[in-house]
Amino acid sequence: MIGTTLSHYEITAELGRGGMGIVYKARDTKLDREVAIKVLPSAALASADDRERFYREAKSAAALNHPNIAQVYQIDEAVPSDAPHGTEPSPFIAMEYIAGGTLQDKIKEKPLSLPDAVKIASQVAEALKAAHAKNIVHRDIKSANVMITEDGIAKVLDFGLAKTNQSTMLTRMGSTLGTVAYMSPEQARGQEVDGRTDLYSLGTMLYEMVAGRLPFAGEYEQAVVYSILNEPPEPLTSLRTGVPMDLERLVNKLLAKDAEYRYQSAAGLLSDLKSLDLSVSGQSRRSMPAMEAMPETATFSRSPLTQTLVVAAVTLLVGLGIGFALFNDTPELEALKRVSISMPEISNVRFLSMSPTGDYLAFVGQSDDGNSGVFLRDMSSGELLYVEGSEEAGQRDIGFSPDGSTLAITDGTERGVLTVVVPAGLPQRQVEDGRFLFWDSDDSFIYRSNGINGFTIRKTLGNAPPDTIRLEEGVLEGLYRNIWKTIIPGTDLAFGHQMIIGPGAQTEVNTLVRTRLKDGSDVELLESPILNPAWVEGGFLVYNQRNDTGKLVVRQVDESTGDLIGAPMDALPQGDNTSWSYNVVTPDGDLIYVNQSEGIQLSENKLFVVNPAKSESTVLPIAIPVGATPEELAISPNGNQVAFSVSSSESRNIYVFDMISRNTTQITFEENARGPKWSSDGQWIYYSTGAGALGSRREWQVNKVRPSLDSPPDSVTAGRGHDISSDGNLLALSVRGDASWELWVMNLQTLEKWPVDQSEGAIREAKFSPGGSLVAYTTQSADGPTISWISSLDGIRKSKISDEPFVSPRWSPDGNYLYVSNRAVRQYKVQTTPAYSQSGEPEILFYVGQQFPKGIDIFPDGERFAITTLDIRFDASERNGTELVWLQNWSDHLKRKFSE
Repeated sequence: MIGTTLSHYEITAELGRGGMGIVYKARDTKLDREVAIKVLPSAALASADDRERFYREAKSAAALNHPNIAQVYQIDEAVPSDAPHGTEPSPFIAMEYIAGGTLQDKIKEKPLSLPDAVKIASQVAEALKAAHAKNIVHRDIKSANVMITEDGIAKVLDFGLAKTNQSTMLTRMGSTLGTVAYMSPEQARGQEVDGRTDLYSLGTMLYEMVAGRLPFAGEYEQAVVYSILNEPPEPLTSLRTGVPMDLERLVNKLLAKDAEYRYQSAAGLLSDLKSLDLSVSGQSRRSMPAMEAMPETATFSRSPLTQTLVVAAVTLLVGLGIGFALFNDTPELEALKRVSISMPEISNVRFLSMSPTGDYLAFVGQSDDGNSGVFLRDMSSGELLYVEGSEEAGQRDIGFSPDGSTLAITDGTERGVLTVVVPAGLPQRQVEDGRFLFWDSDDSFIYRSNGINGFTIRKTLGNAPPDTIRLEEGVLEGLYRNIWKTIIPGTDLAFGHQMIIGPGAQTEVNTLVRTRLKDGSDVELLESPILNPAWVEGGFLVYNQRNDTGKLVVRQVDESTGDLIGAPMDALPQGDNTSWSYNVVTPDGDLIYVNQSEGIQLSENKLFVVNPAKSESTVLPIAIPVGATPEELAISPNGNQVAFSVSSSESRNIYVFDMISRNTTQITFEENARGPKWSSDGQWIYYSTGAGALGSRREWQVNKVRPSLDSPPDSVTAGRGHDISSDGNLLALSVRGDASWELWVMNLQTLEKWPVDQSEGAIREAKFSPGGSLVAYTTQSADGPTISWISSLDGIRKSKISDEPFVSPRWSPDGNYLYVSNRAVRQYKVQTTPAYSQSGEPEILFYVGQQFPKGIDIFPDGERFAITTLDIRFDASERNGTELVWLQNWSDHLKRKFSE
C-alpha cells in the first residue's frame, strides 16, 4: 500500500504487522500531520455485530485523552486508491504517530534498570487508571503494545481494539484476544474479564522488564496456558541480584491466579509503585534454599549461652581424643564408591556437567517424548527438566558457572554461546559465533572463535564486548588449532590440546598445551599424543590418550606451576571405557560417565534412508571428516545422489553421496556453505554461504556449483536459498528485511524478485509444490514456536498447516501428501488445486531421534525418505535409555593410588 491513499491519508511506510492488521506511517493530507494507520483485514467486520462492536469500542477508546495513551484520531473504512474495482473497504484506525521503539525491543537489548522498569510500569498504570475509569478494558497489554518515545515516555497502543464492560466477549479467529504469555488466568479460561486482567498483564510486563524474560514461557501454547493457570513464577530475586523483596511481592500480587487477590485497581498499584524503595535489595533465594520457609524477621546469630555450649562441647571432644578429626587439615581419605544412575527415558546422553552445588546434572540428550537438547536432572528428586530453546545444542561442551547459577551452551557446533539461568531460564545469546570452553569466573567465560586459527576470547555476561586474549603461540607449520579445555581454579593456568591438521582435514598430531590466560603468555607444548584435558580437584589432570576415543588416564599436577608429575594411571575401573563428550569431572573431584559396557549405543547424527511402509531404515556409508556431522540434505532428481551439508568445528560444506558407486565427494570448500538443493535437470547444486566477523551479522549469498566440479561456483543472488521449482525457473529464498528474514521468490530466467511473506517471523525453510503454484515454509518468531504455512506465490492466499511447531515441510512427488516433522515425520492428505486444502489428522510414519531433524527429503519414488538424525524408531514405545556411572570420592581414590 505504500504510495497509495486511504481516505485522505497518504501511506508513506510500513511500521509493523500483527495478528489484527498492518500499521503504516501516513500523512494526513487535510491537517498536514504524520499519523499511524492501523488497517484491519476486511474479514474483521464480516458481520453486522462485528461492525457494531468495532465502532462502539473504537469510539470509546477515541474519547480517551491521556499523555500515556496513543491518541485515536479517526475510525473509518475505505478502499485503497490502487485496489481493483469491487474491492471491499478495509476498516482502519488513524492514531497518533509516535517516534521511538516498542518496549519489547528495548527489553530484547537487555533487562531494564529497576528505576526505569518502575517508571514505565507507573506510566502504563496511569494509562489503565484513565481507561478503567471509563469502563474500557484493554485486554492485550504487552510489551509490543507499549511505545517508548524518544523522551522516554510510555504510550499504550491499541485501545481502539479494547472493549467496554457492557459489550460482548470479543474473539479473534475463534480464539481469545491477546498474546498468550501475557494472558490472565481468567482470559486463558475464556471467562469475562475486567480491569484486573489488565493489571495481571502489566505484572507480566513488569516481570519481563526486570528479568529480561517472561514469567511463563514454553514451546507450546498449551504449556504456557498450563503454567499461567497452575504454576508460580520463578522469584525475581533468584533471577537478578539487587531486586528488593517489596518489588517481588508487588509483582507476585499482580500475578495472583485469583483476581480477588490481585490489586483491585490501578490506583492501588500506583500507590505501591510510588512508595517502593529500590535502594533496599533482597537476598537471592537461590543462595539460601534451606531458609525458604523461615520468617523474614528471623536472625541467625549465636546467643552467649549457645557459644558457651559450643566451646564446652569442643573441649570435651578434644579431651576424649576426638578433636583431631574435627581440626586436622588432612582428613581421612574416603573410599571410592560406584553409584549407578538409570535414566530409561533418556537416550544419546553426552556433554555432561555437574553444578558446583550438586543440585543439578546437566547434559545433552533426547527424551522419549521427543525433546532433544539440554536437560537438567534434579539430583535430589531425579526429576528431569528440559531447557526450552536448546534443541540446537549437542555438538560441543556445556558448563556451569562457578557459583552454579548459570549454564553455558554452545549453539550447534560453533554457532555462538548461549547462557541459561538455572533451573528455569531461557537461553540468552552471549556471542554470535564460536564454541564454549570453560568459565573463568562467576560472570565470564572463555570461548574460541570459528576457523582453523581461531582466537581465544573472554566474554563477560551481558552487553560487554568480547575481549580477545593475545597469546604468543609461536610459528607452526601448516594449519593448527589450540583448544583450551580447563583451568586450575583460583589461577590463570589453563590446559588444552593443540591439533595439527593434515591433508584432507585429518588430525595428524594432538599435543597437550599449557598457558596463562593473559595477553602475551607463551603457549607451551607439553606431551603428545593427548586430547581433552580436564582438571580434577586435588591436583590431577585427566585426559584421553591419542584421540577422542583413546584410553582415559590421570596425571598428577603441581597446582602452583602446572607441571606434570610422574606417570599416568588408568582413570576407570577395569572393564569400563568412555570417550570424549561422554564423561565429566565434577567440581568436587568425582567422575561421571555414560556406561558403555552395558550395550548403550552412543550415536551422532547419521544419514538414514527410511521406508516407512516396510518399517525399514538403513544408514548410508558416507565418508566425512572425523567429528563432523551431516545436516541439511536434498535428493537428486533421478534419485541416485544425496547432497548434504557437513558441519564440523572448522567449517560447514556440501558433500554428495552417490547411491550407486557409494562414493562421497566434497563439492564446496567455504567457511559456511549450507542448504543444498538440486536444479531440475540435476546439473547444478544451489547452496547458501554466510560470512561475517565476530559480533557482526552474517551476509548471505546464494551460489551454484556443478556436482561434477568441472567449473567454479557461480554467484546467483543475495539471500538464503531454500528450493528450486520443478520446472527450474523459480528460486525460493529468504531476504533480510527490517525486522526479520522475509520469504521471496526469484525468476532465475528474468532475475525478477517479489515478496511472498513479509510478516513478522524469520523464514526458516521453504519448498515448492510439485506444480510450482504453492510454497510450503516455516517461520520462527523470537518468542514463539516454529509454525508451518502454505502460500500462493503472490502471497495473497496463506494458510497455516497446524498450530503445532512443525519443521521441514516436504511434498510427495505427486502433490497428494505433505510431510512435516516434529519428533516424528507426519503425513497430511492434501489437495493443491483449485486451492490448497488438507483433510483429516496427520498420520505418523516414523519417529526421529531428536525434536527437529536436521534434514529430510523424499525420493522420486515417493516411498523412501532420506533424513539426518540421531536414530529412527517405528514404535513410540521403543526405548534406548541411559545408565550413568558416578565414581564418588574419586579424587580421594586418586590420592590414595598415587601415594601407594
